[in-house]
Amino acid sequence: MSLPSASAKSLALLDVENNAVLDDFVQTDTPNTASIEKLEDLSSSPVVPALVSLDIPFESYPEGGRGWWVVVGCAIISAGTPGVTRKADFSLSLSWGVFQTWYKEYLFPDVEDSVLSFLGSLAGMISTPVAFVVGKLADKYGYRPFITAGCACCFVSMLVSAFCTALWQFFLAQGVLAGVGLGLVLPIVMSYPSQWFRRKRGLATGFVIAACSFAGGATTLIAEQLLNKIGLRWTLLSYACLYGLLMVAGLSMLKSRAHPGVAAVNRADRIRWVDRALFADPVFWSLSLAIMLAFRGYLSPYFYIEEYTRSIIPGVSPELVTVPAAVMNFAAALGRTLVGHAADRVGACNAFIIAVGMAGVVQLLIWNFAYNYATVMVASITFGFFGGTFLSLTSVMGASLYGVNNLATLSGILTLFNTPGKSHLSRNPFMCSCNAAGAPIGGAILSAANNNWHALISYSGATQIAGAALLLYARFKREPRLFAVI
Repeated sequence: MSLPSASAKSLALLDVENNAVLDDFVQTDTPNTASIEKLEDLSSSPVVPALVSLDIPFESYPEGGRGWWVVVGCAIISAGTPGVTRKADFSLSLSWGVFQTWYKEYLFPDVEDSVLSFLGSLAGMISTPVAFVVGKLADKYGYRPFITAGCACCFVSMLVSAFCTALWQFFLAQGVLAGVGLGLVLPIVMSYPSQWFRRKRGLATGFVIAACSFAGGATTLIAEQLLNKIGLRWTLLSYACLYGLLMVAGLSMLKSRAHPGVAAVNRADRIRWVDRALFADPVFWSLSLAIMLAFRGYLSPYFYIEEYTRSIIPGVSPELVTVPAAVMNFAAALGRTLVGHAADRVGACNAFIIAVGMAGVVQLLIWNFAYNYATVMVASITFGFFGGTFLSLTSVMGASLYGVNNLATLSGILTLFNTPGKSHLSRNPFMCSCNAAGAPIGGAILSAANNNWHALISYSGATQIAGAALLLYARFKREPRLFAVI
């Protein structure tokens, strides 16, 4: 059976639905009949653009070698990317509670908690639209300029924060500048591994995102000790110096390569900011809304586990209070790596449905009934393992469903759907409406229920289960077979 309008070395560049088929088609030297039939069907479909003949050598992904250095470089950058923010999982982000407590006690005792909470959320709010723009630009002009600029912004943000004294200065440094830096870095580190891996794409991306969790766990354990011993300024300066060294090392390991079967981008072409075909595709909305719901139910354990532990176990020592969050981060590092590895075998969409569904079940059936410290630890470990795996699977699912062409763009778009998930953390409606369009659901539920933890935990767990269920449409729309790898 022959390829409809192109030879094996003259592949077609397809749009939206058929990108994933092209990505599968170029992986083997001997394409199977099913792959060719799918490509033929797509090429004859009236809704697919005409095929464009490209004379590109038929090559495969390296699946290792130099690619592992790229993965290590991305992992170092993602681990060191400063948070002191609530952006999902980058370095200091998941230890924000420690810094917020310090600010409240020593710097701004008269400032409401909701204002300090908003400070922790601002970088995340800013980074999502920045990531969307950067994804578009990076696919056209290359990854390195943007990730280098992002690392520089993050370094300067942490360095300047050490000398801030007024609240508005912290908002500019830890909010605006850090948010721009995160937005520059996020879509790039999620997309780099896909240039070098296909069969091991889930493992490679999982390793990169797992580094964030490992760094977050370590930071949670040591941040409070450093603050108490050397103060805020020297703590931030220490982190800034370490970060600068890590970023230089990470950037030196990165190297870009073209995706097999994808034409080089003509920089003279105008950027298409709105892809109507993508936004008209129900599969895209199934994927995007699934990620949004998974994120909405994901952050509650991280941001409330310390408060929950104090509430359920009166008299628990301050040292023990911080352990569940740290353990959750370490478990997440292991989970993202192993689930990513499993995704290479069972498919990224299948892995997402199982892992996110399990995370919801853990919240409903374990955390909901954790009345002693041992059960809190079990809930922290199991949720940490399953809860955040969707973050490392996002770009892998995008490549699985839409192919690798313009992957940074797609990663940036999908990042936008994390924004509503951040809105539920604060109990102040105004602050939450600033952070995203959604209502302050989680905090409002806890307040309305008179601090009844069952209400918040049930909402959070059910939301993640709903996110897993919502992806079923995209998964079975692309591949109806029950046991298919997708």
